Amino acid sequence: GLIMNSTRATKTVIFALILAFLLSLQVGANSYILGVGDVLQISVWGHSELTTAVEVRPDGFITFPLVGDQQAVGKTTQELSTDIQQALRQFVVDPHVTVLVKEFRTVSVQILGEVKAPGYYRLRANARLLDVLGSAGGPTQSADLSQIMITRQSLDGQGKADVQRINVNDYIKGGLLSANPILQDGDVIQVEPVGRVLILGQIRQPASYTIGPDMDILDLIALAGGALDSADL
Repeated sequence: GLIMNSTRATKTVIFALILAFLLSLQVGANSYILGVGDVLQISVWGHSELTTAVEVRPDGFITFPLVGDQQAVGKTTQELSTDIQQALRQFVVDPHVTVLVKEFRTVSVQILGEVKAPGYYRLRANARLLDVLGSAGGPTQSADLSQIMITRQSLDGQGKADVQRINVNDYIKGGLLSANPILQDGDVIQVEPVGRVLILGQIRQPASYTIGPDMDILDLIALAGGALDSADL
């Protein structure tokens, strides 16, 4: 009896974990925003002849049988299925449309500077800054994570690209989501090095040292082993 109860309890836990996992996938799918390059599988219940696999075009639209062009970019799969259902009502009685992402689009970005493997990377859609940092092997010891620059191709009226300066430490230490932004196709990420300073004179270890963004002169003296007794502080 104890063994059977234990088995039932184990099965219940496993079922709960599987259910939670499936629900998390569904929530993720419902919140995913469609973009150019996503390949969609669209079906209408009871009408297999309408089942269509289609890629979101550069103009942001897809073409579906009977209803023609439908805007997809900027919508979730649920919102797109609702739009297609409404358009189908004049052709099909009480249509039930399902939209699934068959192939997710990717974005291509370039990362330069103080990372272990700078270069071009192709990432899944909705990838964030820390994703490309991880793909590039992580930052070097000289990287200044408070001064990461993202140059984006969306040009303003004066022909200049948009440049953002990101302090990713605000996300790592404080969870600020804007400090770990979603990347866009064509982004160029530059990881700046921290500064270096030369300290000489009455100090135990005079040399050139790498300094962080929040260091002051006392931090530098400590880094250099401290001042000698003969030093005039």
